[in-house]
Amino acid sequence: MKKSLKLLAVFCLLLAQTAFSQNVNLKFKGATTEGRYVKLDSVKVENISRSWVETLVYPDTILSLSTTGIEEVENDMSSWLMAYPNPFQGTTSISLTLLQSEVLTMQVYNLTGQRIIEKSMQVEAGEHHFDIHLDHPQVYFLVVSTAHGKCVQKLINIGSYGDNSILYVGTWSQEIVPAKTQKLLSSKEFHAGDVLKMTGYVTHNGVVVASNEILQPQTESESFTLFFSLQNATLQTLTTTTASNITDTSAVSGGIITNDGGATITARGVCWSTSPNPTISDNYTFDETGIGNFTSNITGLTAGTTYYVRAYATNATGTAYGNEILFITNAIGPTIITATVSNITDSSAVSGGIITSDGGAVVIARGICWDTLPNPTINSNHTSDSSGIGNFTSSITGLIAGTTYYVRAYAVNSVGTAYGNQVAFTTMAMLPTLTTTAVSNITYTSAVCGGNITSDGGYSVTARGVCWSIYPNPTINNNHTTNGSGTGSFTSSITGLLAGTTYYLRAYATNAAGTGYGNEISFTTIGIFSVSATQKVLFSPGNLQWSATNGGNTATTHAVAGNGTAAGTWRFAPNQWDMIGAANSNVSSTYTGWIDLFGWGTSGYNNKYPYMTSTNYADYGNGNNNIAGTNYDWGVYNAIYNPKTQTTDAPGTWRTLTNSEWRYLLNTRTTSSGIRYAKATVCRIVGLIIVPDNWSNTIYTLDSTNTHYATYASNIINTINWTRMEAAGCVFLPAAGYREGISLYEVGSYSWYWSTMWYNSYCAYALYFHSGYLDPSLYASRYYGRSVRLVRSAW
Repeated sequence: MKKSLKLLAVFCLLLAQTAFSQNVNLKFKGATTEGRYVKLDSVKVENISRSWVETLVYPDTILSLSTTGIEEVENDMSSWLMAYPNPFQGTTSISLTLLQSEVLTMQVYNLTGQRIIEKSMQVEAGEHHFDIHLDHPQVYFLVVSTAHGKCVQKLINIGSYGDNSILYVGTWSQEIVPAKTQKLLSSKEFHAGDVLKMTGYVTHNGVVVASNEILQPQTESESFTLFFSLQNATLQTLTTTTASNITDTSAVSGGIITNDGGATITARGVCWSTSPNPTISDNYTFDETGIGNFTSNITGLTAGTTYYVRAYATNATGTAYGNEILFITNAIGPTIITATVSNITDSSAVSGGIITSDGGAVVIARGICWDTLPNPTINSNHTSDSSGIGNFTSSITGLIAGTTYYVRAYAVNSVGTAYGNQVAFTTMAMLPTLTTTAVSNITYTSAVCGGNITSDGGYSVTARGVCWSIYPNPTINNNHTTNGSGTGSFTSSITGLLAGTTYYLRAYATNAAGTGYGNEISFTTIGIFSVSATQKVLFSPGNLQWSATNGGNTATTHAVAGNGTAAGTWRFAPNQWDMIGAANSNVSSTYTGWIDLFGWGTSGYNNKYPYMTSTNYADYGNGNNNIAGTNYDWGVYNAIYNPKTQTTDAPGTWRTLTNSEWRYLLNTRTTSSGIRYAKATVCRIVGLIIVPDNWSNTIYTLDSTNTHYATYASNIINTINWTRMEAAGCVFLPAAGYREGISLYEVGSYSWYWSTMWYNSYCAYALYFHSGYLDPSLYASRYYGRSVRLVRSAW
């Protein structure tokens, strides 16, 4: 406890010493030797001991010197810092007054000497108010300091606010000390006993007169009266001569002294400023002494600027000035710097300039000029970018690709046009402009594409073709064709592709500027399926569908084998999982929608129409014969629209699988993955997935594969995964049910897919499956409407 009290005592003593260290205040007034008061213009105080000078200029009449080297703001603390209320219940308001703008620091200490709050801020001259919040009842010490001193205020808190904080409330600017008692706070080092020399100055009859000098050691505050002898102070008589030889930076003037005022002229010359009534406190010359004429050279002037000039003469009684004249220096051209060129393209760039001086005359126009030859002028291409000095930015347009240009900033004033430094730049070379044509004739290993070059970019196209990859944005560093040179259209044959694979393709064209690319196109090669030991096929992109009106209201026709036409339109379903379902009950020769369940052999040939609803076995197929290779086969007889290639495939492009091919496909063939098929639900539609010969298990892992009794729930596949699987060549057969007459059964659960093989007078073979069963060689009544999925030869 004694140790704590001792620390507290030392802490408070140190604060007290800092807070109350005494200033020496020197107060001055002026009087004549006869005792008449005069107003001081200024007082010069020289510290002879420490070689420094402080000058008080009216209204400063008090010089405050700190004997400790820390300048006190004010000796009367009550007028500078006040806390109210004090004591207080958790919060009190602090008012303080500063004589000048400076950094203010406020610190609050508790009785143990611990600093608990600190706040620093830049404040202006004037009265300032703060709120201090304290959380514990006890005695605190507030220390307030600036660059000119410190003070301490004891705070007695008898309540609790809840936190410790200092909040700035506001300020009121005011003149703190009346003009006649204004104080100059000195930051110069001062020690008691330093010898000071003090001299005052007043102006009398236009003459600056010095007082008697006071020279003495100074130990404490003191008031001084500085005495002036004004009886013999008379005005020297002089005039200022007119300015001549005026340039942008110099002129000549001078004066004529006709009376020395009774004292020898010790200095003469001219003084000048850009403001009226210049004195020797401004710029001035120093010429020979004595009366008479004199000439002065005025230098270091700014172009196009108005100056005020007065001759001056100094004798023992002070300095006198002649009449004021004015002149304007000559204007010159602006001073300008050209900005660096940026944002360079094949046809544009950005530059500009910095006008650092208007040369003494207003800049009325500015911008940049450019040409393909050096030293461009405003007679070349140029911009107009407002007026005045400072920075400006200019856009350069209409340039030619791959060309070197020279640029200079310019500025115009009444004197003329000035140019900045020259900057050279080269526009970017322009690449060819081209598009990629649609991909066609897609097989499992090849496709056909090409491009159209609409612009060579100003340089001859030396190479062109298409490039492709299994990744987006292919370049000529990937696989590519070479298809001649020049602009215009070209066709490219793409070979060596992998079956069931998605490729990305772009046309390209190369000129001296580089290689440009057309729009990107993606396509997928078709997967290969073995249907016998020697036969491989490609599946159609969806189930077969038919409409009398192409899904519209107007009857349509399509091409058939033998160069004829037949009613309606055939197409493959847009998606592999698409099925018409219940709408098949609307089947008729005039139904405007689509159907996808057909009686056996109802290709339209020999009056066996796709919309037949007869339940007579004899009305279907080719009698008691297979329809393999005949016009009763839908693909052999009809032209079919293919959404994958967006073309119509000619009759004979596609065909239906035989019974033995369905069996080989699902039960016998060898695949790289060991998988032939799997029951699944794809995009919420149940059915059968058949994978191609080159299927990889890394694409998607299928469960319960090659299992006829598996259920549709064995594999639940969303749209994203199916997109990947389809791109790798997978085929999906939706469970579309069957139709008898116009009645629909088992849609979305059972499915039958026709083969071309006759079983007997009443039935034909078909692939049959449902959840828990699969038979690729089950026979069914010919008049039932079944699904049709076509294939074509892979080579």
